[in-house]
Amino acid sequence: MSVGSDYFKKRIREIDTAEKPHDDVVDIIEFTTSPSFLHLSLFPWQSVCLKLYYKVVDKYPFTEEEKAFIVYVKARWRVDLMKYVNATIPFRILVLVIGRRSGKTSLVALVLCYEAYKLIKKGNPQKYYGIIEDDEICLMNCASNERQAKQVFRRAKAFLKNCAFFNDYLDFDKDSETELRLFTPRDALHNRRIQERNALRKRGEQRENYVRGTILLWCISTTARGSRGVTALLIIFDEFAHFLRAKIKSGKTKQIEAGSNQTDVEVYRALTPSVKTFGKDGKIIALSTPREKGGRCYSLYQESFESLSVLAIQAETWRANPHIAEEDLQEEKKEDPRGYRSEYGAEFLDPAGSFLPTEKLSKLPIKDKPILLTGRIEHKYIITLDPAKGSDPTSDTYAVGWGHAEIDQDTYHYYVDGLHGFEPTIQDQGGFLNAIPVNPLVVDQFILDLVSRLRNVVLIAYDQYNSASSIAKFQQLHLPALETTFTNAYKAKMYGAFFQKLNLETVHFYGIEQNTEYHWIDTCLLELAYLQEIVSGNSVTYKHPDSGPVTTDDFADVSANLVYLLEQYAIQGVDFYKKLLQAGVRPQPKSTTLSPVTGSSLPGYGGLKPVAGSSRGGGPPTTAAGLRDRRFRR
Repeated sequence: MSVGSDYFKKRIREIDTAEKPHDDVVDIIEFTTSPSFLHLSLFPWQSVCLKLYYKVVDKYPFTEEEKAFIVYVKARWRVDLMKYVNATIPFRILVLVIGRRSGKTSLVALVLCYEAYKLIKKGNPQKYYGIIEDDEICLMNCASNERQAKQVFRRAKAFLKNCAFFNDYLDFDKDSETELRLFTPRDALHNRRIQERNALRKRGEQRENYVRGTILLWCISTTARGSRGVTALLIIFDEFAHFLRAKIKSGKTKQIEAGSNQTDVEVYRALTPSVKTFGKDGKIIALSTPREKGGRCYSLYQESFESLSVLAIQAETWRANPHIAEEDLQEEKKEDPRGYRSEYGAEFLDPAGSFLPTEKLSKLPIKDKPILLTGRIEHKYIITLDPAKGSDPTSDTYAVGWGHAEIDQDTYHYYVDGLHGFEPTIQDQGGFLNAIPVNPLVVDQFILDLVSRLRNVVLIAYDQYNSASSIAKFQQLHLPALETTFTNAYKAKMYGAFFQKLNLETVHFYGIEQNTEYHWIDTCLLELAYLQEIVSGNSVTYKHPDSGPVTTDDFADVSANLVYLLEQYAIQGVDFYKKLLQAGVRPQPKSTTLSPVTGSSLPGYGGLKPVAGSSRGGGPPTTAAGLRDRRFRR
C-alpha cells in the first residue's frame, strides 16, 4: 500500500513540478549577455532598446555610450526615449526604424528566444494564460516574402541550438526551414509517460505517438495560408515598410483596394488580435528600413510620438553599428542617393516624384477646429466642386470643398472650412458587383443646403466635367455658379497660388470631421503628398500618379482651386471678375423660394431652408468695378 502511495505521490510531484511556474526567471539583459544563455554582446542602441522595452532601466542604468545615443536620436529624429523611463504603461508595439546592417535581425531574434524561454519557465503556459490545453503558442515572424521571413527565424534557431538551456526542450522531429517547436515542461512530462507506456507494450501492440512541442517558432510570408486565427504571443513584422501597400480609393477608412489580403493593413489587422489573449505579455514588433512616408509601418512610427504604449527607435546605419562609418557607404550613396537615405540613413522619404514638403502638409489641419457647416455673416464663402469625370464616373469621387479668407495683420489667411465626398453606390446583382454613379441631383441638393447654411456664398465653381446641367440650374436660380476649366495653364496658376500659400503657412484646414467613418481631409492630404509635377519644355502638368497607393487628385484639385479663387476674390483680381461677368454670374445669390428636401445630404443636418435675404442686398453690379466692390474688406 505504501509503495503504491509513494508511487502516486511521486507522480503528483512530477506533475506539480512540470506545471508550476518557476521563480528563477532571469531578465532580458542577463539572458542575452550571460554565458549560461546566449552570451552575446550588444550595440548601444540594442541595449537601450531592451532596457526600455523590458523596463529594467532601474536595474541596468544607461551607460555613457547609451546616453550619447539617446541624446543623438532626440536631436536628430525628435524621438525622445527618456519619456519611457518612468512610464508604467505596458508597451503594445515596438517599432525599429534602423538602417541596414545594424543588428535589427539579431535583436528581434534574441527577443524571440527570450519569449520562448519565459514560456518554458511557466511550466504549463497554456494553463497560465487560460487557453486550451495542448493548443500551440506561436512566436511568429512575418515578412513580405519567404526568403526575408527566414532571416530572423534562422538567427533565432541558431541562438536556441547554441544555448544549453534549450537542449532538453528542442523538438527536433518538427524541425524545418520554417518551423521549430519547443517542448514545455508539461509536454516533456507527457512524452516521458508515453515512453514508459510504450516500453511496457507487447510486441505487435500499437505504440502511442509522442506529443509535439506546443511552443511554435514559425516564419511565414504574407502569401501564406492558414496564418490567421493562430494563438500568437509574439508577432514580428519583418521589413514592414516594404509590405504591399493598401491602395486608397476614397475617404472611407475601410475602403481600400479590393482583391488583396496581403497588404500591410490587412495582414496587420488579421494577425495582431491574437496577442490580446496574453494581455500585457503579448508583443508586436515592427522592424524595417524606411520607405516613403505612408503605410501601416509609418503610421505606427507616427503613433509613437503621441503614445507611451508604442516604443520607436530610429537610427542610421553608422549610428547603430559602431563598426560601420558613414564614409564606408559613399559608394552606395553615389549609386542611389534616394535609396541611400532610406536604406542606410533610416529616413522616411516623401513619396516618389512628390515635390510638396510633408512637414508643411502636416501643418494644414487645425486639429481642434471642427469642419464648419454654418457660415458667419462677416465672411464671404466660395464652394468648389470636382464632379466624377471621364468615361467611367463610377470609379471617381464627387468632391466638394468650401472655405473663406480672413485678414490678420495685413496678411490674408485662407481657410478650407470643409470637404465632403460622394461615392458611387456598389450593388451586388446576382453575384456581380455593379457600381451606380453618383446622382448629381443629390449633390445639387447638398449645395443648396450648404448655400443656405453658409449664407454669404459669392461663388460656386465647378470643374468642366459633368457639370453643365448643375451650373445651368444654379444660374437660373440666380446663384453664382460657373465653370473653371482645368487646362494645364489654369491648373498651373491654381496650384502655383496654393503652393505659395502653403509655404507661407497661410492655408488652414478645419481638421475635425463629424462623421468618423469618412476622412476626406486625410484623403486630401494624401493626394497632395503624392501629387506629381511633370515638367516638359515650357509646360507644367500636375496630376495624380498612375499607380501606387494613391491614384486620385479630386480633393487636391478642389482645395487648390478653392484657395486660388479665394485669393483672386480677396485681391480684387480683374481677370477673375471679368470671368464672372462673361459667364453672366452675379456675385451674390438673389432670394430663392427653393426649400431643401428634408433629410438632405448635408451631414449632421436635416432639411434646411435658405435664410431669406441673408446674403442679398443691392442690385447686381454690371461692371467689373461693381463686382470688385463686393470684395473682402480690410
